[in-house]
Amino acid sequence: MSMPESGHIWLILHKSTLSSPSFYLDLEIAFVKTLCHKPIKYLKYLACCILGLRGEVFLNDSEQEVSGDEELREQSLYFFRPDANDSDLLGPQAIDMDAVGEQSSVRGTPTITRDKFREELLKRDLRCVFTGTRVSMVEGAHIIPFIKQDEWIQMIIQSRTPDPLHPHDNVQDLTSINDTRNGISVTANIHQLLRIREYAVLATPNYYLETGDVPSNANTEPLRSEIAYPDGQRYTLQSLVPVDAFEPLGGAVPNTDAAFRKRNTDNLPSKL
Repeated sequence: MSMPESGHIWLILHKSTLSSPSFYLDLEIAFVKTLCHKPIKYLKYLACCILGLRGEVFLNDSEQEVSGDEELREQSLYFFRPDANDSDLLGPQAIDMDAVGEQSSVRGTPTITRDKFREELLKRDLRCVFTGTRVSMVEGAHIIPFIKQDEWIQMIIQSRTPDPLHPHDNVQDLTSINDTRNGISVTANIHQLLRIREYAVLATPNYYLETGDVPSNANTEPLRSEIAYPDGQRYTLQSLVPVDAFEPLGGAVPNTDAAFRKRNTDNLPSKL
């Protein structure tokens, strides 16, 4: 196996075998630090998102488990190992990355379905949650792509055990792809960049990351009187491609937090 280039690390999600090649992420250390103050914890979070499994990270395929407070070591290999109860699930439960890049809006469906989803989201969000853009320029974006339909979202929920540290995100009753917990109101530009995977929304706290592990909210402007940031939770818009720290992302700068209608805590976006 070759080695990462200078300033990079590899996160090995699946070691090569006689029947399958290695599956790994090539990550630039400096870029990872713009997304999270705790890079090792972020590696675990990435692995969990992609594979749907919880586990730990080990340095250079040794028995040396890496602490969440450690810094990344340049040109090192980090191996993700699923927890013992989940190790036999590796592969079948992996996220369908092709689906993530598919059309995630409801444009291929009847207008009444598309409008209803957007209408229900706006009751919660009021505007684009990141930019405050007015209603007429806002679209309803799915977290789990609409193209996968109800069966896919139910499979994902059933394959992941509830997070005992954050029980408020119980989604066992989330059965429809058009549930508002599977959506967010954003501008067309942000929606498109989410679809092509240049943007992502990082929800904290989650099983691996706390709200303080993510860089501070980049939006320093006062919010409109009718919206607020949710107490104890963050939904942070992040760029998955390197950009200038102050370059707008479809109208929002990196690490901008989402704001929602005040006194609305029952149907915030799920941490799927």
